[in-house]
Amino acid sequence: MKIPKHLAIIMDGNRRWARREGKKNVVEGHRSGADTLEYIVEKAVELGIEYLTVYTFSTENFSRSPEELRGLFEMCVEFAGKKWKKLRENNVRVKMYGNLSLFPKRVSEAMEQFAGKSLREGHKMTLGLCFGYGGRQEIVAACKEILKQNVDPEEVTEDLFEKNLYTAGVPDVDLIIRTGGARRISNFLLWKLAYAEIVFVDKFWPEFSEADLLGAIEEYSSRERRFGK
Repeated sequence: MKIPKHLAIIMDGNRRWARREGKKNVVEGHRSGADTLEYIVEKAVELGIEYLTVYTFSTENFSRSPEELRGLFEMCVEFAGKKWKKLRENNVRVKMYGNLSLFPKRVSEAMEQFAGKSLREGHKMTLGLCFGYGGRQEIVAACKEILKQNVDPEEVTEDLFEKNLYTAGVPDVDLIIRTGGARRISNFLLWKLAYAEIVFVDKFWPEFSEADLLGAIEEYSSRERRFGK
């Protein structure tokens, strides 16, 4: 089985799972989704995946209800305080991609500390958390950074552009998995997904399993990647 170097996941379906299961608050679905992420991170490390990037909080998510946002922010702070030790045990380095200034200060500080406490060297895998992230916003932010450098337009290359992305230095995505039944990429990693293989899974994220992960990778292994050639 061919293992992707960079796996990306859109973890969709937390709220719908919570409603289906009769939970009192949709945030319970997000909590179950966080547990699933922790489990899948361990399995990804075991498989030898070098980069796992997940869509944790998009710029569009800020339009959700104040009650849900409060619950999500509290969960993020709690997650950041408790999960870093397990990640260190698994030699996982955490990187944040996005605009943390969009969040309340206590949330942004907690997530920054969370990433800072992870291993920076000798790691087996890099876990990228797209937090306050939008693919179009990432591209616009890169353009602004290049403009600040007063670069001649003729000197702007794909390599230069990539170096100014939130995700600079991370290889292109090989495989992207989206759970929840939707067939779209929802403004996620637009630059890095140029030649990614896509696998859609109908299950909601909280019920995504190791078997589902292996099934997606087997599907990826069966495809011939031509990169436009």
